[in-house]
Amino acid sequence: MMIKLTVSWIWLMALTLLSAALVNSGWPVERVLILALLMVVLKNQQIVDTFMGLQRAPWFWRGIMQFYTLLIALLVYLLFI
Repeated sequence: MMIKLTVSWIWLMALTLLSAALVNSGWPVERVLILALLMVVLKNQQIVDTFMGLQRAPWFWRGIMQFYTLLIALLVYLLFI
């Protein structure tokens, strides 16, 4: 279990560092925004499954958590463009 948590933590840190690097990449803002929001959704999935312990929870509860983050990411994108 400890190895799974460590690997998950390293994955989350890698996504965080990658999203920070994207900001300074010089790419178009729209592309950076889409990639950063995609990383947010990936990080949420990892947090919900691993750290919140919802990996074996009923689909309804996992779905609520995933849908909430997806909705927030979509709203951020729509407000930004």
